[in-house]
Amino acid sequence: VVFDKTGTLTRPQASLIDLAFADDAGMERNELRRLIGAAQRASDHPIAAAFRGIDAVSGEATDDAEEPVIVLNVCPLPGKGIAADCRIGGRAARLVIGSEELAAQAQDPQTWETLARGLAGGTRAKRVAVLLDGRVAAAAAVDERPLETGPATLAALSALGLRLILMTGDRPERAAGLGIDEVHAGLDPEAKQRLVLGLRRSGARILFIGDGINDAVAMAESDASIAVGGGAPLALATAGATLLEHDLTRIPFALRLCRRARRTIAVNLRLAAGYNTAGMTLAAAGLLHPVTAAVLMT
Repeated sequence: VVFDKTGTLTRPQASLIDLAFADDAGMERNELRRLIGAAQRASDHPIAAAFRGIDAVSGEATDDAEEPVIVLNVCPLPGKGIAADCRIGGRAARLVIGSEELAAQAQDPQTWETLARGLAGGTRAKRVAVLLDGRVAAAAAVDERPLETGPATLAALSALGLRLILMTGDRPERAAGLGIDEVHAGLDPEAKQRLVLGLRRSGARILFIGDGINDAVAMAESDASIAVGGGAPLALATAGATLLEHDLTRIPFALRLCRRARRTIAVNLRLAAGYNTAGMTLAAAGLLHPVTAAVLMT
């Protein structure tokens, strides 16, 4: 059983711990807050939920008379974040929000290093980079809490004799402590796909459980897949089943139910083969009348 981390083994709603702006962000801070909030409201990624109340976090009420933020389009960057083309106060802006790896591609990566060092939350917090027109504009720390039903679910799956694997695009230290020993971190969608294909070539049968766009390719390559309800539409469309409520304990229940169904089918097939063989033998010997056979078959 292969798990994604963010939004699957962690709560679907993250919370914003800290937000630091660059001295030369390229935009007035309140406008940048509104820009980030508007872009993230247009995204269904679990981390995006942490930014939707950004005006409340900042302590600055948004004035209804201010120029509205227009989000022209939002483009997902699988395994990394989102890019959004926005307009505010007559100015067009290209906003990129996502993993800290994106900051390495900015024009001023040293600004990110300075901002990230001062963020609260320690190593357990997820660090998010905000780029405005190619430059680092802000850095955020997001609290991503493990799901309460995770430990019981993993214990139940282990008791069923299943091998558990965690595949995530996040840093290895942020995947620690979730109850899975076999962790593959820093993966993009293609890397997840390659790992799944490698496991299948080795003879394993894979159940992939995820919720994001970056999980969809690996889901498609797996023998079976479950999408967590509320996940990305592409993941929901790709998966063979959907977990309607974010209660992971339904997964071992479903697997036990599937195994029970397979056993029932196997028993029925053996019984059917047995009585048909006996019936054909008796009929060939002239000991079973066709009418009697029809009644017994019913």
